[in-house]
Amino acid sequence: MNNAGIAIQDQMVDDLNLDEQKYNQQWQVNVMGSIAVTRAAAPKLKDGRRIIIVGSLLGDYIPFKGH
Repeated sequence: MNNAGIAIQDQMVDDLNLDEQKYNQQWQVNVMGSIAVTRAAAPKLKDGRRIIIVGSLLGDYIPFKGH
């Protein structure tokens, strides 16, 4: 199983002063991190084994402003 995640808070994506580096870091950890681990593990799996990626409710539900 693999999962990772960070959340950028207190800044909306339409903010003129958007800190793009923070959002890029979030993408790198939340998406590319799981992809990197999956790619590294896949060749080592024996037949019939699986990789499980765990998601978050934050994909459907945002509990507070700026998240």
